[in-house]
Amino acid sequence: MTSLRKTTRTADSTGDLHIGIDENGLGPLLGPLLVTGALAEVVPGADVPTAFAQLAARAGDSKALVDFHGSALGEAWARALLLREGRPAATPAALFDALLLEARDVREARCPTVTARQRCLQDDRPFDASDAAVEQALRDLEHLEKQGVRLRSFRAHSLCVAMLNDAFRSGVSRFSADLRAMELLLLDFHGTNGGPISAICGKVGGYEKYEPQFHHLAKIPRTTLFEKREESRYEFGALSKAAPGSRPLGTVSFLRDADATAPLVGLASLVGKYLRDRMMRTIALYHLADATAVDPTILAAPSGYHDPVTKRFVAATAAARAATALPENCFLRAGKEEKPPKASNAKKGGSPKASLPLFTPPGTAEGGEETARTDAAPTTNPR
Repeated sequence: MTSLRKTTRTADSTGDLHIGIDENGLGPLLGPLLVTGALAEVVPGADVPTAFAQLAARAGDSKALVDFHGSALGEAWARALLLREGRPAATPAALFDALLLEARDVREARCPTVTARQRCLQDDRPFDASDAAVEQALRDLEHLEKQGVRLRSFRAHSLCVAMLNDAFRSGVSRFSADLRAMELLLLDFHGTNGGPISAICGKVGGYEKYEPQFHHLAKIPRTTLFEKREESRYEFGALSKAAPGSRPLGTVSFLRDADATAPLVGLASLVGKYLRDRMMRTIALYHLADATAVDPTILAAPSGYHDPVTKRFVAATAAARAATALPENCFLRAGKEEKPPKASNAKKGGSPKASLPLFTPPGTAEGGEETARTDAAPTTNPR
């Protein structure tokens, strides 16, 4: 059975499918890696950058628009889109459930202890974005639609610390994990919205040649259009030879600094930053009292990146974490000094199969070939 949920393209879908995908949190010490996509239908003749030109103050590169303590803009966009589609989120937890590929019960089942589940997934705080911000986002959605760009959905894949560590110790680097999550989103958008797609993804690490790196897309017929330092682009054919007439996946580009130059990538980055920052604050607030008791200078949730506050937070919470038997594999990412083994010779104690659902898209075999669906009673929420 699949652990990833599907969205459905609406009956009035008429435009070309454009997608922007970006990551948030590739290299921190703490917290998840979020890979987020934004899907829009673009009518013939419309231009996405022109449509977004008037929204530069509210839709763009998350690094330029918001900081760790001000990422509510991404929440406003996500809530507004769900509201317009008739699926309003009543709570932040409901918003996460609507956006993430994996159903909540799957995410909860992955936690090794009750403590870990409470620390990472229990979030009873109110929304971050004001009603006025959501109303502005609704007006921005209306503006985009008048320009021929109808935003359809946001989707995100969250890779928790344990998933990243298990993958790392089985020979999958964080760059490979990032790319595989992007591939999952591409397949999800294509499979649930009809395809073909025209996608722009942020460049992954220093990759220029993606051919050897593809995992889920590896068995899909494709043509390399070009591979350059600034951009690598590929044209993908149909996902399955067993389904004659199936629509091709489409064009996929990996663009350097895409979050600053491709509007849908920037918008995906905004939503992804909100999701990661909210998750990081949930984790940090669980430990904040313990941290402050040891180090009174720690007064707020750290970002999770390699900054002095985060490093002091890690040190100040060490004893309390040990007392609650919280697995270190769930808290601290594997360090750069710990080199991953080759995939065929994983270290003892790693759990490659534990992270396999992360890398196996619904309806496919490992490696990307579509297979017949046999799950009669999926455990996922309908979209």
